[in-house]
Amino acid sequence: MIQRIQTVYLLLAALAVGLLFFVPVGYLKIPVLENISANGAVTVLSKSYLAVITGSIALVILIAIFRFSNRKTQVLLSGLSIVFNASLSIFLFNELRSYEPAPTVISVVEYGAGIALPFISMVFLLLAILAIRKDDKLVKSADRLR
Repeated sequence: MIQRIQTVYLLLAALAVGLLFFVPVGYLKIPVLENISANGAVTVLSKSYLAVITGSIALVILIAIFRFSNRKTQVLLSGLSIVFNASLSIFLFNELRSYEPAPTVISVVEYGAGIALPFISMVFLLLAILAIRKDDKLVKSADRLR
């Protein structure tokens, strides 16, 4: 299982999604009185639906890792994870845009390193799908030789 490259790609995708629980997605900078700024980190755990989506993505990727004997299911679960990652990215951008400042306070949202993690996970999932398909072709060609 571990010796296959798609397992490594899937583990890296799961790690990228798992890091979302610890890495801030953005920072909400609110200028306070006398040029003193208070920084608020926006994380996935700030909203429960984001935490549920992130946890479900990580769970689906881990299930895909252990379905190594059925390559079609692995491709299906990886594709489903890509769709979930795309929806998570949309939700994260909308969450950061939803912080409306009060009329008298100017707020600025700065994106953190966590905003790129769903995209990194999608790249690893695409690489895993390509490796799974390559592995499937190899197995089918070996079956033809028998």
